[in-house]
Amino acid sequence: LMGLSSPAFFWLMLPCTPLRDRSKTDIFKACFKRAKVPIPRLWVIELDHFGHFNAMIAGFRRGFGWFKPGLFITRPMLNHLSEDELRAVICHEVSHVALGHARKKTVYLLAFAAASMAFLGIFFYLAGKWYLPETIQTISPFLASGLILGLFLRLRKMTHEHEVEADY
Repeated sequence: LMGLSSPAFFWLMLPCTPLRDRSKTDIFKACFKRAKVPIPRLWVIELDHFGHFNAMIAGFRRGFGWFKPGLFITRPMLNHLSEDELRAVICHEVSHVALGHARKKTVYLLAFAAASMAFLGIFFYLAGKWYLPETIQTISPFLASGLILGLFLRLRKMTHEHEVEADY
């Protein structure tokens, strides 16, 4: 789960190249400088044939090494958006960094992983059900499932809140 916050997750899984277009890098760097946010590594996701328009930021504001922020933008988005449109997209991504969304989401993902592991632990523990009274055998899986579902729903809501907050 921590890998999802690392730019390495994206450049190892997707065909990425460093952004070399000077006019685009100048636009992106200006957005980060204006927000007083460290300038991330700039990557282009080379998936032209899919025609996806997407941009995302990965890493932590004060991250280093594999967790140093990286901005990923698809080639079709770079090729088809005007400078003003690109600036708006990048400012949205800058907002995610400035507001610490990656850190918040990672905390929730770790809680989700912990709850999932607890659920598995309960499941295997209940496999030896002769050690537990019948009432706990009946309630425990529902409690663990409820915790996991609650964390998942909160993560989903938090993701929506982060998108709206970054737009604002």
